[in-house]
Amino acid sequence: MASFCSASPGLILCVITFGDGFGGVFYMPKLKFEKLDVGTTLSARVSRAKVPGGWLLIAISNSGGGLTFYSDPQHKWDGNSLADEGAEATLAAPRAS
Repeated sequence: MASFCSASPGLILCVITFGDGFGGVFYMPKLKFEKLDVGTTLSARVSRAKVPGGWLLIAISNSGGGLTFYSDPQHKWDGNSLADEGAEATLAAPRAS
């Protein structure tokens, strides 16, 4: 198998050929991932890329990683978590006893 890839802004062109002569030219768009702020409570890096119909999310940590799709056709999600319903907007400081 032989392959060759060439990058240009927003697009990657790859030519792949196999030993039996089968192969092809593949155009692969580049994904633009933006890092999400997950604070210090999660020991992972989480990023998202805008794709047709929603977001492609990737999480990577020392113990592994994962990839998922979040459906959001209008791309309204700003990357923040939603507040819990019925929860107060601000957290009260613990009271000394």
